[in-house]
Amino acid sequence: MTSFGYNTLGFGSFPNRSGYNPTDGGANTLLLIHSSESNGTTGFTDSSSNGFTLTAAGTNPPVHSTAQAKFGDSSIINSAAGSGPNRIHTDNDGSDTGVSGMSVGTGNFTLDWWMYITGETGGNPEVIDYIGHLGGANIQLYWVTGTRKLTYYNLEGTGFTSTNAFSLNTWHHHAFVRSGTNTAKLYLDGVLQGTSTDGQDWGSTAHLNLGGYRTAGLEIDGHIDEFRFSNVARYTSNFTPATAAY
Repeated sequence: MTSFGYNTLGFGSFPNRSGYNPTDGGANTLLLIHSSESNGTTGFTDSSSNGFTLTAAGTNPPVHSTAQAKFGDSSIINSAAGSGPNRIHTDNDGSDTGVSGMSVGTGNFTLDWWMYITGETGGNPEVIDYIGHLGGANIQLYWVTGTRKLTYYNLEGTGFTSTNAFSLNTWHHHAFVRSGTNTAKLYLDGVLQGTSTDGQDWGSTAHLNLGGYRTAGLEIDGHIDEFRFSNVARYTSNFTPATAAY
């Protein structure tokens, strides 16, 4: 049996996980989407203990696709086709109302996922839009079309763009981490891409958009697998991404 790459039976090979916060038994996982569903289905499940309601929205909403999967049978596929905005969201009714339990306040957190991009047909594709409801705290993770370098934006104006570009038609691991004294970091395939600060307070409620923004034309064209949102800093230095589902 393995858990987050650590062999609990005491035998077998151990991947290089330096910089990784060891398994917490799921206690620090706020949201977890595995996919692994039938092709074309639209129901998305939060496998964390929170069991948040997830809604696929837009005129061409995300679905499960067996065309690509990093782990398991399927992944989430989204596109900029249609008049959108195509995305998965956690807010209760799609009107940016916020959800109790989704906020990290001023604490540490990690957003990590696998992504396989097939093209760039929309505007600047947005992977994650995480919004708080105390003073409008917000981070956005997106890239400028053609660059394929993930960019971190926040309302404090301290964002930055990744050093390296990711490739099309290839699975890449991405992670954003806030840790310690409001240090913000982006990682691509376990390699640090940049460091800045983020002192925002997400208050008592928050919500998250995955695969697109709240307005149309900023969706990703491609697949997401093993999306996880945690209220702990899982990575503090370069690391080797997990070799199995969380």
